[in-house]
Amino acid sequence: MLTDIFEMPHLKYTLDKSTITSTITPALQYDERFHERDMVRPAKTRFATAFITLNFFRNHKKILKKIASKAWKKSKFSGEAGGGGSQTANTIFSPHFWINTNIVVKVGEPLLTVDSEKKPLIGYIYEAMDRAMERIASSFNYKKDKYKQNFEMIDKRWNCLLHQDLHVVGQYLNPRVYYNIPSMEDDSDVIKGLMACIHKLSLSKEKLKIHTELPIYRGIQGIFGVPMAKRIKSMLSPMEWWKEYGLWTPTLKKFVVKVLSLTCCSSGCERNWSVFEKLHCKKRNRLEWPKINDLVYIKYNQALRRRYHMHD
Repeated sequence: MLTDIFEMPHLKYTLDKSTITSTITPALQYDERFHERDMVRPAKTRFATAFITLNFFRNHKKILKKIASKAWKKSKFSGEAGGGGSQTANTIFSPHFWINTNIVVKVGEPLLTVDSEKKPLIGYIYEAMDRAMERIASSFNYKKDKYKQNFEMIDKRWNCLLHQDLHVVGQYLNPRVYYNIPSMEDDSDVIKGLMACIHKLSLSKEKLKIHTELPIYRGIQGIFGVPMAKRIKSMLSPMEWWKEYGLWTPTLKKFVVKVLSLTCCSSGCERNWSVFEKLHCKKRNRLEWPKINDLVYIKYNQALRRRYHMHD
């Protein structure tokens, strides 16, 4: 998503300028208001690193302007920039640079928060993305013309890579989310995704049992309805909760643990899957995203089918 956002002309220009401006950061250590812990450090992806760099600049805007004076152009740090001292100063004093930097931070910070979640995202990705979109809209005071283009890019990437049945089911089987959103049961996409995952991930003899046990979970019956189970659902991870309270629905519990054990990465731009890397790396010609997704989808479904036939 950050990849797409940085492809917007005015933000791409800002990103390029941030690379030049980053040469001034060594001089910051001589300012008494600067601490070593504030230094820019690499993130998981190059675009996340770019965002962190721009956020760093925004947080130290006054110090940067102080340093990027005539004294900066004459300093040794300016020389280390390969003669780019004047470019650095011009960038730092450019109003457009700071306007675009603010846009990047307003959009990028909520998205990186989703990616930095320590808990397994398979049961939270929908909720996390909803929170991120709300934060972005709020940061622009809900003026749609300010964030409409960013939302379109986020939606495009979300629908292409992350809007999957497994993510829907992960949210449905997360008691903290499910029991707080009664309308989820009336969402046709959610139910359709649930049925599809039950069909794909369960053995033939398990499917009927899962369908007969689902009403117990939906109706908060049996052990699901005890006060402790309700109270602790926000403290435990969904998988831990199911392991603790799924005794009355053993087949459903087995299915849930299988789903919630799957990994989920919200950084679709730079995945570390071995198959994905073989299909899409700098050494090869870059393929269109839909074709890459189809190839990865086929590869992993072949693996799932082999495992299914081994057990069935």
